[in-house]
Amino acid sequence: MPLYSLSFLCLFLPIGLILYYLVPKQGRNAALLGIGLCYYLLNDPFNLPLMLISLGTDYIFYRLFCRYAGFPEVQRAFLTGALLKNAGFLLLAFGFSIFGDQRLPLGIFIYTLSSVDLFLGLWRREVRTLLSPVDFFLWHTLFFRLYAGPFVPPSEFVKQISQRVPDASKMLEGIYLFLQGLAIKLLLVDQLYSLYGELTPVPTFQLSFFGAWLTLLTGLFYLLFSLESWCRMARGIGAMFGFSLPRNIFYPLLADSIGRFLGRFNSSVTALFRRRFSQPLCRRFDGMFCQYLITVGCCVMLGVWFSADYPHVLWGVLMGTLLFLERRVSPARLNRIPPFFRRCFTGTVVVLSFTLLIVHTLPDCGGLLYSLFFGNNILLNKRLIYLVSQQYLPLLLGVLLSSGGMFRLHTVCARRFPRITQGVSFALHLGLGGLCIAYLL
Repeated sequence: MPLYSLSFLCLFLPIGLILYYLVPKQGRNAALLGIGLCYYLLNDPFNLPLMLISLGTDYIFYRLFCRYAGFPEVQRAFLTGALLKNAGFLLLAFGFSIFGDQRLPLGIFIYTLSSVDLFLGLWRREVRTLLSPVDFFLWHTLFFRLYAGPFVPPSEFVKQISQRVPDASKMLEGIYLFLQGLAIKLLLVDQLYSLYGELTPVPTFQLSFFGAWLTLLTGLFYLLFSLESWCRMARGIGAMFGFSLPRNIFYPLLADSIGRFLGRFNSSVTALFRRRFSQPLCRRFDGMFCQYLITVGCCVMLGVWFSADYPHVLWGVLMGTLLFLERRVSPARLNRIPPFFRRCFTGTVVVLSFTLLIVHTLPDCGGLLYSLFFGNNILLNKRLIYLVSQQYLPLLLGVLLSSGGMFRLHTVCARRFPRITQGVSFALHLGLGGLCIAYLL
């Protein structure tokens, strides 16, 4: 029962919201925790005990850490134990996934990295409030974040968990965000996945020039909008329950530098790695080679976020190297280059780098890169013409949504004609909801 299923939309979510708001305010966190555990039980029952054991161990470390507040050496030992436990847990899960051909447990990245974020925040005195067992488990198991985040800094979460005040405007905003994410998933991502599945049976080194670029753009849009759909649905459901979650993706293809691209692409994960690993380690180890290794290591973790395949690791090495070289150039020199050319260069590099993210083996990546520039002279054949004629709308919609044009249009209209924009927005989202339900039936 994923977030985009009819059973979730028509049964689980309405029942969960009704139960949540019927419970007195003091018990709502416990109610939401119960709803989240029920969701996990329905979607991944085999790995639910694994998650509870992991979080139970983390809570023991957490209580011991807080208990010995005046003994930094003892706290350091508990911090080290918690970090090693979560790192080992992730590596073990990856090992079973890669060598045992088993699916990763639902949300394992979310609840392990949330624990790492919390413990490092405690060590740096960013979090001073003692969390109850309910609040601690709720922090890690918010069911709508389990797929792709977004992450919230622990200090911000502590404020929201005790001070959030849901209202009608926030509920409406949440419904809008959820319907947008649901529509992107059903009407765009699923169609792109279907088109990509039609293109991939052909070996990458045998693709024509046009077929290679069509494969790359389809895979690129599929990855971007998959992430966007999950995160937008999570933000929407979070708003319905009173939480404010940050954007996780914001027009990354329009970035004018590698650093800004990484800040717009899976941005909450990038921010977590930056504040917890990159910035503290770079301040401590100021050697150029050490800073290069730190930058590359953080970018590799961003690549492994999607998959532990070798191409994803190589994507992280490439992005980290480019980011490190970009930081070696002074901002004054970069600003001398016109923004248009900076965007063109960054966009070209980013698009080509996605050849590493949309394939699973290095030979396939090499074959796709070869076909992009040296594909055979047959640009179009009957099969490609048929595929494009059947699936051109998702491709056009992908280009339109990634260009930021609709966002700018909505911003201008909302500023100049607020009431008309609100009415049109309500009608459009009502239509989106009906279209999604019709698609699921």
